[in-house]
Amino acid sequence: VLMELPPYAGRLPIVFGDDVTDEDAFRIVNARGGYSVKIGPEKTAATFRLPHARDVRALILRWAHDMPVDVVEALRAF
Repeated sequence: VLMELPPYAGRLPIVFGDDVTDEDAFRIVNARGGYSVKIGPEKTAATFRLPHARDVRALILRWAHDMPVDVVEALRAF
């Protein structure tokens, strides 16, 4: 529902999560064609994975400095 309201309408969602409570968000984002990223080794519905929270921070810093960014390539680089 939030993704249908301004300023989010028409954008691709990206969600990061590190526990089982994030799995519903992963499935919703996946269904909308967005990017879901699991932090840690557990089983997940997320389409990407990062090993540690520090990798999320590093990725966001990289995006901030290198815009525009190919999200998929940036996630695969980790």
